[in-house]
Amino acid sequence: MRGLPDVMPNFVCGRWVTTGPTRLSTSSFISEVGYYLTFEKLIEAMLHVVEHLEPGGTLLCAHWRHVVPEYPQNGDAVHSAVRQTPGLAQFASYQDEDVLIDVFVKGPPSPPSVARSEGLI
Repeated sequence: MRGLPDVMPNFVCGRWVTTGPTRLSTSSFISEVGYYLTFEKLIEAMLHVVEHLEPGGTLLCAHWRHVVPEYPQNGDAVHSAVRQTPGLAQFASYQDEDVLIDVFVKGPPSPPSVARSEGLI
């Protein structure tokens, strides 16, 4: 990313990776893929994500909520599993009839607000 020498984006599409760089990430984004995994494989993948997030790192999850018969899970089940992942704390959430978007941080169960963590209040 231009002007950000310490930023090394790592894009992985189409499969879950359980090997790769040992460098920790400040953020991860999981969208529209969790429901293709069984509950057990999803938990395994989430533990891998947490392992590779820096303390205070951010995970954003976004998934379609409607049931699709060919998928092992729907978005609600995926986000429920992510909320139960050890080491992640839910920070923010948006939901409507079609989509769930959750933001998690690696760290304490009740992360401070953005303003508080930045010393603004």
